[in-house]
Amino acid sequence: MGALGYFTAVRRGHWDEYAGSFFAVLVICVPGLVVAPLLVMLFALKWRLLPVALWASPWHAILPLTALGLYFSGRIARLMREGMLNTMQAEFITTARAKGLSENAVLLKHAFRLAVLPVVSVWVFSRHRLLRCRPEALRYWRRTVRHKALG
Repeated sequence: MGALGYFTAVRRGHWDEYAGSFFAVLVICVPGLVVAPLLVMLFALKWRLLPVALWASPWHAILPLTALGLYFSGRIARLMREGMLNTMQAEFITTARAKGLSENAVLLKHAFRLAVLPVVSVWVFSRHRLLRCRPEALRYWRRTVRHKALG
C-alpha cells in the first residue's frame, strides 16, 4: 500500500489520485468485523477462489490476514502520500529539477528516500499490534467460519 501512497502523490489532481485516496480512507474507516465477512462472501463463497474453513494449508490464512492487514495498509498509504507531498515541495527537489534530472530520478532518488522514513517507523512500531491481535482474531475467525460452514 505504500505504492498506492506514492502513486496518489505523484498523480496529484487527477481522478486516479482521488480514487486511491478514497480507497485508503475507506480501508482505514471500515472495521475488520465488516471487512472479514465481505471477503469470505466474495472470495470464498461466491467466486470460490479461497477456502472458507479448516487450516490445512497457508491458503487458509489469506482471508483472515487480509482482513486484519487492510487497516494498516491504509494508514501506510496515507502516510506515504503525505510524506511524498511534503517532500516534493522542498527546495532540494526544485534544485534537482533545475539541474535537469528526469522526473523519475527526482521522485525515486530524492523524494522517495526522504518520504519513506516515517513509513518505515510506523510500520516497525505498528507491526507488533498486528501480530498481537492476530491469534484472537484467528480464533474468532475459525469459530465463525466453522459455525457457518457446518450450520
